[in-house]
Amino acid sequence: MDSALGLVLRGVVWLVSLLPLKLVRQGSRWLSALHLILDTRAAQNTRANLAMCFPELAPTALRALARDSLGETACIVGESGMVFHWPRERWLVLAEEPQVEPLQQALAADTGVLVMVPHYGNWEYLALFLGQYGAMALYERPRIASLEAPLRRARQRGGMTLLPIDREGLRSAYRQLAEGGCLALLPDQVPRRTAGVYAPFFGVPALTMTLAHRLIQRTRPIVLLGVARRTAAGFAVRFVTVGQPGDRERHEGIYAPAAQTSAAALNGAIEAAVKEDPAQYQWEYRRFRRQPKGSPDPYDPSRLATPEGGG
Repeated sequence: MDSALGLVLRGVVWLVSLLPLKLVRQGSRWLSALHLILDTRAAQNTRANLAMCFPELAPTALRALARDSLGETACIVGESGMVFHWPRERWLVLAEEPQVEPLQQALAADTGVLVMVPHYGNWEYLALFLGQYGAMALYERPRIASLEAPLRRARQRGGMTLLPIDREGLRSAYRQLAEGGCLALLPDQVPRRTAGVYAPFFGVPALTMTLAHRLIQRTRPIVLLGVARRTAAGFAVRFVTVGQPGDRERHEGIYAPAAQTSAAALNGAIEAAVKEDPAQYQWEYRRFRRQPKGSPDPYDPSRLATPEGGG
């Protein structure tokens, strides 16, 4: 069953890759309306996250933002055909005037570069783009085991090297940074309680991984934030400096010995990127599902019914 489902999904992705990107995005946004019509968990989680993170917005504005966010997330799924199958000369031109100077300067410094890639825009496209700089990335194995090999092949075809998050993968990640290489990390996944600390994200306590802090403390790399924000014709690829060793005045937070201080600086950098276009963040992800013990569950189904006036 696992292999059959994997085969079907791979076939669908290949078929989607034959369509123009503009058509894929239009179709993805149109299909995303089903989440609102059916009031799926994705729609409920999106509303809950937005209500927590943007309490100043009126209900109509929150509903509009939820609709747009679900549409943008659907585009990530639709764009997987392009990411996994388009040839290099076709996908590379989608990066519109990429702002790569911070990345190039960091690599030239030969001190190691840690690129934080949050769930914003299309992080799969950014990983493809980063591959040309010899980057490595840590990843979690997919739930459908038969998809692991094809996913790795597809994601590595731009030059990226993927490392599973296990003992050997982490050892290779430390070595990559210590030797002046580039490592990409998804920093806004919810870790186990023993592998994270609480730091504010849009003013809400968020269990935030300490892996980034451990990598930074041991190897002292230059820390960048990388995003591929969706535009009308492609993606606005941009890298900004979050931390640079020796520049204590501007970037002391991310290098702080205290994991909580470093995590707060990391979440603040992600916030700044998300605020440029909040709809492009993956709000249906239950970012706050592990709250401090004793706190209510913000995703309790009894609290997530469609609000009066719906939609």
